[in-house]
Amino acid sequence: MNLLPGQDVLTVASMQHKIEALLRCMGCGYVPEPMVREHLADGRLVAKTMERSVRLPKLNYAWRNPDPSAPGAARKPQLGLALKWWLGQLESPTTRSALIQRHGQVPLAGM
Repeated sequence: MNLLPGQDVLTVASMQHKIEALLRCMGCGYVPEPMVREHLADGRLVAKTMERSVRLPKLNYAWRNPDPSAPGAARKPQLGLALKWWLGQLESPTTRSALIQRHGQVPLAGM
């Protein structure tokens, strides 16, 4: 996302590695502001305003429904306890709002 044709790319294994590369002046990039807030406050990284609008990702969640025709299905619960808990959490407007604010509309910071 946001790569230009012919642009060199440095690929790292994790967001922490990306932040480390930014701190070592090895490029520029997008990172969630909460993950680099301390570095921004200390002046180790600089946030730049982008001319393009931020693309908001479409968030989805999915799970596998149990196969009622599978051997032993009658003895097994239809949904596991963890999935039941998670689906209950997703019914909460507070949880939904927190997921969207933290992962969909977070201001981006870069070097």
